[in-house]
Amino acid sequence: MIVFCEDCGDRNQVCPAHIVKGRAVFICHACGYHNDYLLPLLQQKKQQENRVDYLFQVLDRYPQMMGGFIYDISKGITICRMPDLLLPEDIHSLGSRLAQSLEQGLAAMPDIGSMTVLISDKYFFVAREKKGQYLVLVALTPNLPEPFCRFFMQYTHKKEWQI
Repeated sequence: MIVFCEDCGDRNQVCPAHIVKGRAVFICHACGYHNDYLLPLLQQKKQQENRVDYLFQVLDRYPQMMGGFIYDISKGITICRMPDLLLPEDIHSLGSRLAQSLEQGLAAMPDIGSMTVLISDKYFFVAREKKGQYLVLVALTPNLPEPFCRFFMQYTHKKEWQI
């Protein structure tokens, strides 16, 4: 991602590790100024999308992870990394049912950030990314690997999820 120095205005290429809680934290390569500023909403959204893409790219590196997908109520499945044995219709149906279940839980207890469902010895971790859009991660164990756990926990604490 390209960000600009607050002091000299020079362009700086930063990696996702330099984006901390929606803030660009880096040292300018041109002037050495220590930058720490809030990113505009558009950049935050792009950063979030890049992290989602990265998350789905590294699924294969973790044997306990079976896959994952993003289900959108109006668009259906938007990103999918699930085993080939599941048909797209099955994944869509699964996404719809998991979204309904989470919404019913949120209606009763709005402070719920996510849910975990056990189906046929597989753990489905479900979080609402935004109204009508849900992140689903599927694992063989009840504990997500560290990068997935950290990413998933960030999703579950987003304030805009509140009903």
